[in-house]
Amino acid sequence: MKVNLPVTDNERVMRDGQTIVSKTDLKGIITFANQDFIDISGFTEAELIGKNHNIVRHPDVPSGAFGDLWQTLKAGRPWTGIVKNRCKNGDFYWVEANVAPIFEAGEVAGYLSVRNKLSREQIAAAETVYKLASEGKVSLREGSVIRSSWRDRLNLFRRFSILKKLMVVSAIPVIAVILFASVLILDRWQALQVVETEQLGVEYLTHLKQTLLHIADHRSQSTAFLAGDDGAGENLKALDSQISEDLVKIRQLIGQHQNRFQLEENLEGLEGYWEEIREEYRDHDPAENVFLHTELQSDLMQMFRLLGKHSGLKQDPNVNTQNWSVLLIELLPQMADFLSQSQSIVTALQASGELDEESESELTHTFYSLTILDERSRRLLEETTANTPGLEEKTTSPFGEYKYASSGLLPAMQELMANKVLTGEESGVTPEDFSNRSVQGIEGLLQLFDIGVEQIYAGLSLREQEAFAASHGERSEGW
Repeated sequence: MKVNLPVTDNERVMRDGQTIVSKTDLKGIITFANQDFIDISGFTEAELIGKNHNIVRHPDVPSGAFGDLWQTLKAGRPWTGIVKNRCKNGDFYWVEANVAPIFEAGEVAGYLSVRNKLSREQIAAAETVYKLASEGKVSLREGSVIRSSWRDRLNLFRRFSILKKLMVVSAIPVIAVILFASVLILDRWQALQVVETEQLGVEYLTHLKQTLLHIADHRSQSTAFLAGDDGAGENLKALDSQISEDLVKIRQLIGQHQNRFQLEENLEGLEGYWEEIREEYRDHDPAENVFLHTELQSDLMQMFRLLGKHSGLKQDPNVNTQNWSVLLIELLPQMADFLSQSQSIVTALQASGELDEESESELTHTFYSLTILDERSRRLLEETTANTPGLEEKTTSPFGEYKYASSGLLPAMQELMANKVLTGEESGVTPEDFSNRSVQGIEGLLQLFDIGVEQIYAGLSLREQEAFAASHGERSEGW
């Protein structure tokens, strides 16, 4: 067992209301430490992250005391116990530790530990048990006295002096109260962990959205360049670098959070496909270029869907948060990309003079998909704004911009599909108008996306505050 030295006789006492929180991977390596943990342990965040949690283990803890902890966690169950921890300078502090597995997609992905302040009576009882264990007078079940059975405790009475019996008897109700209160507290902290996961999911969403927009812009600019617009080529080098930087940022997020949302494999495919396009798009004609970029966006959309599946955002208990999550994951990004794609198809058409079969197929898919997504997004927005005072005023303008754009784009697509060319005689939308309306529609959708991010964060923040308040309320009530 790891022995951390030196140690002092100086105790650091947790403040009332202070809560130490940390997360580890399956091997006990710390992946998150809150400020209370940093403050009381004396370690910096950099000194804690990436280190094994036994960095704060105190040598007074009986040998094998954490055996039951790991056995319980590996069985997929939460564990509660009283633990003495060591500070960086050798000081110590006592905590009631509540540790639980973190489940992702039905499998244990790491562990969450929430530590709370103890009373002096609880600490005295724990010191007694620690002393008896170190003297070999107590047979611990894998080192954990707190979780040993009542039968084991009663059997030990036969060997105890009257004084020790009184000490143990006084400890038993205290420990029972701790266990009962811990179950209530742990439920709340599991709720907090769910909120934290969803908040992280929104952070990923903003990065994916930015990447999608840059790829869409690259498709538009590169198609215009291949169609003969030399001026469009001036922005391509910067866009090349920007998309590569976007993918690096996403990879850093995935690494930082240990592939929590199962995106790494898809990102590898996206990175490889992007490098191919980046190196070869100048060798293709405009229509082929549109198709290649659209395939790239399709791979990115799959990452949106995976994020929705593993972040829990679409399963959020709050209807408004759930609706906004569907909008941000399934609808708004796809709608924005469809507008960008159709804009590029029209640009390619201007170079070729007529709609080719593959482009026609893509445009037909875009037309019918936009019609369906348009209706779904309208219904979700109506439901959400009806539940949120003042929200309709914020969403009316951006959604109005999109609706104005689509009211011209959809008829223009119909004209194009029917005649293979776009003159504007039937729809009233020329190729130049089509491009301008596409940009306007995309901008409206992006504003809605940003409003959605704000609304989700606000909803999650409220849930977080409620969970904190409930956990503190239940703890004080139980003790």
